[in-house]
Amino acid sequence: NSNAALVFEFLYRFLGLGVSYFGRFDEEAIKNNFALVYELLDEVLDFGYPQNIEVDTLKLYVTTESVKSKSLVAEPPQSITMQATGATTWRRNDIVYKKNEAFVDVIESVNLILSAKGTVLRADVQGQIVMRSFLSGMPECKFGLNDKLVLEAAATEAAAVGRVRQVGARSGAVGGAGGGGDGETVEIADCQFHQSVRLGRFNTDRTISFIPPDGEFEMMRYRTTENVNLPFKVLPV
Repeated sequence: NSNAALVFEFLYRFLGLGVSYFGRFDEEAIKNNFALVYELLDEVLDFGYPQNIEVDTLKLYVTTESVKSKSLVAEPPQSITMQATGATTWRRNDIVYKKNEAFVDVIESVNLILSAKGTVLRADVQGQIVMRSFLSGMPECKFGLNDKLVLEAAATEAAAVGRVRQVGARSGAVGGAGGGGDGETVEIADCQFHQSVRLGRFNTDRTISFIPPDGEFEMMRYRTTENVNLPFKVLPV
């Protein structure tokens, strides 16, 4: 039986790959670049199994005329092989910028159910951390969300042995006043990271350590249902 989640994940990733190559990935783009689309499918799939779908790596050795550049033609075969099989397939090692910059956006959406009297029946926050990196070489970035992020599962396990870890959060829709007796604590119910994040480091000291891809990418996605500080008020009339 096929893994349905794998199929959908591959389709979403290949859609992003097409947007990166063509600007938009629609019927017209496929017709105009059919040879390139066919070559990309041949590169990212082996016997029907997804292998490598990282844009930066594919642009090094997919040599269709429409994506050729001087740096691509001059790339030595040995360097291409190292990029295709290296541990950091999401980033080239020869990126150079005159000015190193990195931008981080925290985007949160609130799902809310209220009663007719204005009482909060259910509230949860779904957030994502999007990063745009323009950094030279192979930089290692480290993030700590107030240096105190904890997963709900870890908090439950710690409570079972008499150790409760709490974390503080002072911004966004998560945490703040009205959180009850736990104060400014946050329990993350679900957490997903970009493949560049070192999960072992996060599990050890809650530090998000990674070598970022070049350009814009989603570093982290999370969800929480505890201590939701609503950014608005709904008053029934």
